[in-house]
Amino acid sequence: MAIATSPTGEVFAHLVRMNDGVKHTRPKLVLERALGAVNLTHVGARARFHSQQHTLQSGSPHALAASLNNAMLTVPVITLAELLGFEPSQWQQVALWMAQFVSCLSPLSSSIQLAAASDAATELLDRLTLLVDASRPASGQLLHHVLANAAACGWGERRALLCNLVGLMSQTFEATAGLIGNTWLALSRSPDLLAQLFAAREAPSSLGLQVQSLVNEVCRFDAPIQNTRRFVAQDALILGTPLPAGAPILLLLGSANRDNTNDQRADELQWTRAPQPYFSFGHGVHACPGRSLALVIAANVITQAIQSTPLDHLSSLLVDYRPSVNARIPVFKAKQDNPSPSSNLLDAT
Repeated sequence: MAIATSPTGEVFAHLVRMNDGVKHTRPKLVLERALGAVNLTHVGARARFHSQQHTLQSGSPHALAASLNNAMLTVPVITLAELLGFEPSQWQQVALWMAQFVSCLSPLSSSIQLAAASDAATELLDRLTLLVDASRPASGQLLHHVLANAAACGWGERRALLCNLVGLMSQTFEATAGLIGNTWLALSRSPDLLAQLFAAREAPSSLGLQVQSLVNEVCRFDAPIQNTRRFVAQDALILGTPLPAGAPILLLLGSANRDNTNDQRADELQWTRAPQPYFSFGHGVHACPGRSLALVIAANVITQAIQSTPLDHLSSLLVDYRPSVNARIPVFKAKQDNPSPSSNLLDAT
């Protein structure tokens, strides 16, 4: 790989989400416990705050499109950065470094992007080192929970811990951005639901619950991460097909979510659907421990967008997608930015 000997390669090699070996059992347990200890009500409130302060402006369709794009890619990262102890003056820079870092994970990256990603990884690791060294017990702070659980579990690999903190932010960046964008897209294509949620703006608690239900269903229906890759550890036979050690396997998460074996109407978006298992956050031992965090952040960004967006501006937006081989992250534009009728938000497929 192009990143193998770079700081980005070091981060990638230490990520527990990419490994199933015995040595990663303890780190996985640390992250699961730490993320499970975070106060989700607090996380939601901070996501709403960051949406209000940094992104959502709706004075015109152009401003709305720009602010939605900004909210998707910025609010999740700075919310997590705050939970890790970064100061307010650092939040925007952390978001920029993370945007540069994640570009290295795509085969579409240019040499310039790979170099920028390497620099960003170095900066993030350096800043996180300072936070870990200066950490003080703080109720609800994610970094405190990670360090406390690392000590309790006997995970003393400092560099691996730092790399996985970068990994938490990188997962937040793309996956949560896609979840926010795809939810807004689904909402915009459902006139009845759109009207219902806009009417609920005067009852914030009711609106919040309805948006949470919608976000969860969109995560199943239009998975932000459509596929992931794994590699065979040793020669294997799967459904009659021999696979040699090292063979790559492409796992189609988005397709698995639409399997009619689980639900005969799996190809329909039903925001009132009873909760059921889906694979957007993995499954079993591979399940992402940040699921609840991502859903809460996305729901609160969407809720804030509904609270601050004129209903008639939605029909003035177009949609495209960021270039990616595995993620579905919408890019919104005002009609005057791109007159192509095939990209109309309400008509795109």
